Amino acid sequence: ITGCDIYITVQNNNASEISKFLHDSSAQKKFHAQIKNLLPQKKLQGININFQGISTTAREPFVNFISNLYELLSSSESPVEIIITIPSIENKVNIERINAYDFQNLNNLVAYYLVSTENMTLYNDSNTTEAFETIESTINYYLNSKIPAKKLIATVSWSSNDGPNDLVEKYNWILENKLAAIYIRDIDGSSNNLCLWEKVRTELMEIGAILVKKKAIELEKKPSMLFIISIVFLIIGFIFFLWQYFKRR
Repeated sequence: ITGCDIYITVQNNNASEISKFLHDSSAQKKFHAQIKNLLPQKKLQGININFQGISTTAREPFVNFISNLYELLSSSESPVEIIITIPSIENKVNIERINAYDFQNLNNLVAYYLVSTENMTLYNDSNTTEAFETIESTINYYLNSKIPAKKLIATVSWSSNDGPNDLVEKYNWILENKLAAIYIRDIDGSSNNLCLWEKVRTELMEIGAILVKKKAIELEKKPSMLFIISIVFLIIGFIFFLWQYFKRR
């Protein structure tokens, strides 16, 4: 696709299936072969691994999986980045799930972490929001977990029903805290949302912006695991990926 950077998302939130996959070297070899075939076909810029159902028992196997994927992608003709989607901090049970991620060993392998904060307010409202359930508390938790700010991408949602300044406030907070980027999800489901794109054009252009389209493709089935990959077409010149990314281009 001319003029586009292409990232794919590999997603599965079923803890049992993820565990089976991470302990099955044969399944992983097949997965690597399929990814290797996609690289020249799709001219991929990056792969987002979204295993938010991962359990703490899979902590070490997950690092091994990412390490092997990193070696595979490093051998490609052009660099392919690894992104890992990680959960927001909603409650103490959720924090236990996050212990499945060994950030100390993952940081050197992963370009960015995409944080699932799209359903959160920016700050705590004591009347409606628990202390954990904010973008601020989630990002601070991950910063305290030794993830560099330059590797964190915060996800926010926006719809035509939201106040016009809500998106700007979140953007400015992310900018001030020197995160890698802001990922804006248009929950109205329309890439032609003129109100959103006008807001992007006039007030959010320091990072840049993207137009996101999704197309699902299915990897070959394995009895214990089926991954759905969403190909995300990122149009350069509109909103998303980090000012640091643009600096090195």
